Amino acid sequence: MALSITVLILSLLADAGVCVYLGMAFSWWWMFLLPVLWFFIDAVIFGLWVLILVLWGPFLNKKKPTTKPSKFYYSIVKQTDAWVLAFLRIHVHVRGVSLPKEPYVLISNHRSNFDQMAQIKALKGMLICISKPENMDFPIAGPFIHHAGFLPINRENMVEGVKTINQASSYLTKGYCNIGISPEGTRNKGTADLLPFHPGSFRAAMDVKAPIVICCIKNTDKIKHRTPWKRSDVFLDMLEVLPYQKYKDMSPAEVAEYCSHLIKRDLDVGNFLLGQEL
Repeated sequence: MALSITVLILSLLADAGVCVYLGMAFSWWWMFLLPVLWFFIDAVIFGLWVLILVLWGPFLNKKKPTTKPSKFYYSIVKQTDAWVLAFLRIHVHVRGVSLPKEPYVLISNHRSNFDQMAQIKALKGMLICISKPENMDFPIAGPFIHHAGFLPINRENMVEGVKTINQASSYLTKGYCNIGISPEGTRNKGTADLLPFHPGSFRAAMDVKAPIVICCIKNTDKIKHRTPWKRSDVFLDMLEVLPYQKYKDMSPAEVAEYCSHLIKRDLDVGNFLLGQEL
């Protein structure tokens, strides 16, 4: 938000300067120049921002383990996500139930690399995601998401996987942030609506009795066919907040089945939440 306001102020100043220089201070030309200057200045600042990240990233130690999410590095990740989505003409809409005020675990389907970007950009508070270790090696972004506190999980090593879930539970207990995870375990590249959910994905919430927010992501898999020439609308359907009292007598497999059923129903029905945007 602060950067958006800065871009607006700079655009207005540049607009006024151009109009005065061309002797059009009292004409309506400033209204036509403002959008052009806004885009130009925004593009320049974004380019400088990326250059800073490229030069800064190699100096960040990715091997150093993070014990606490960093609000500073998370703000960098969030602002970068917002800029990238804006330039690619991706609009994120949040619909459905209100989110808890206490730390929660957000579970969702996984169809695109834009899924977590959309969630981080659109949702308030810190959403530290559990993702595959390869994401920490992303060009430019990798060092920053590591230092923000994102948690890599090795699903082929049970001991390491348990350590990651325990660290996520610790984040929740200490109230550092919310946790985001995709129980499918990997990006769904096929035609099926959902891959089977891994019950272990729910341990972080169940261990600390945190609420589980069930989210269905729509349209991120269509972005690559539309951007940048066509606008893409991504929907985050918040289907239900599952408090501990509701799932305390359920096994992880039963919770996984319940959440999977709700998401699949939302995918099948389509836009049944339309008109309830938060």
